[in-house]
Amino acid sequence: MLTVDTFKVNLEGQSFNLVQTEPQHFDALYQVASDPELWVQHPQSDRWKPDVFKRFFEAGLQNPEGCFTIVDRSSGEVVGSTRFYGFNAREPSIRLGYSFVARSLWGGAANQAVKHTQLSFLFQHVDAVYFEIGERNTRSQKALAKFPVESYPQDERAIQVGNLLYRMRRDAYIEMTS
Repeated sequence: MLTVDTFKVNLEGQSFNLVQTEPQHFDALYQVASDPELWVQHPQSDRWKPDVFKRFFEAGLQNPEGCFTIVDRSSGEVVGSTRFYGFNAREPSIRLGYSFVARSLWGGAANQAVKHTQLSFLFQHVDAVYFEIGERNTRSQKALAKFPVESYPQDERAIQVGNLLYRMRRDAYIEMTS
């Protein structure tokens, strides 16, 4: 039976491992997240501040579907974080987001590598994956456009936080990776 615990796993990718976030990951994640430039286009643009990031981090620890710390396989360095959230057993679907990676990885293959690791796992379990992206976050919108996503009608949650909503269906992802 598919439950939120299905998603509390560690994932190994070719370049990055995604390990379930633990309290001891705070310092390494904050070292990455403390860069104000990471959050300029984000709806919560002050997430680089220690108290704001601490709330974000603690919410990740409490997230029913878990939270990942992204680790570079070659260096062992913590380079970011991402989450699954909003599991819907009826569809079945899940949301993927709350992601950030070090600016040193922007413009390269990191985002796609991490997303492929996540999506390969998710589409073994769900029919659709949803992404919420801030309306002003053009960098993340462009990165997501490399995947077979479709704009999706906004739901109340996305509207409240000023996000756009996108959906990727399993068949579209399988076709892309075939």
